[in-house]
Amino acid sequence: MYRYFFLVGIVCLAGCAPDNRPADMPKLSPCTVTVKQDGKPLQDAMVLLQKGGGQPFKWSVAGRTDAAGVAKVMTHGQFSGAPEGDYAVVISKEVTEQAKSGQKQLDDLGNEIDTGGMISSYSLVEKEYTAADTTPLKITVGKTAVQQEFECGKPVRILLRQAAP
Repeated sequence: MYRYFFLVGIVCLAGCAPDNRPADMPKLSPCTVTVKQDGKPLQDAMVLLQKGGGQPFKWSVAGRTDAAGVAKVMTHGQFSGAPEGDYAVVISKEVTEQAKSGQKQLDDLGNEIDTGGMISSYSLVEKEYTAADTTPLKITVGKTAVQQEFECGKPVRILLRQAAP
């Protein structure tokens, strides 16, 4: 019998654990963003909500899209939802590739590997959607849950940077 009360007590304490949110963090509302590119879900894109007006904003508000193009927005990467307010929606997706050079070298285990070749990074989203001051995408987060869908143009492949390894 005492075990039962002990277990109930432990469960109550675990359920009553203090919220680890910062004391000055505003109330968060659930926010889900769906991103499509040319009508198809855009997977593995970063969605960033940025406050307008050039004012610094203390809280980072972002999410990453899944296979269906859906991003659950988180504040500071760990708290579900977003503070109330108006935001510019910034979308980015980058890939990095290393071109084969044809130069061969042996690694520490004696395996032949390709060395050399340029390392290139590409943006897969049209430039206007990748910055708060140019994106036409906007969202307003209120006291209730928000679900909004955005289209971010046609598929592109824009060279961002190149470097030798």
